[in-house]
Amino acid sequence: MSDRAIPTPARLQLISAASRLRNTIEEGTKVKTQRHVVQPVATNTNVQVLSTTMHIHDLSIEQPAVVAYLQAIEPGKQEIALVHAIQVGITELVARRARARATLRQG
Repeated sequence: MSDRAIPTPARLQLISAASRLRNTIEEGTKVKTQRHVVQPVATNTNVQVLSTTMHIHDLSIEQPAVVAYLQAIEPGKQEIALVHAIQVGITELVARRARARATLRQG
């Protein structure tokens, strides 16, 4: 068993806080981000999520609908279109999860 698999009080506290956060976020709620720089655990990752930014390196997306959508956009505007698509997608995912939690609470 690696050291990372052993639950320490700090890890348990983080897990508990994350669980509470997931269970209390309502649709449209703004969530505070971490204030410290977070370095990725994996050394060879194409997506790095830091405290206030995300970096994507050499990522290949082989989804025909995504490729077709971006091909229809002027090349100089494709990057902002991708960022907007990510924002819209995450907003929709958060809303769906909130609706699913509300449905579970009612049932």
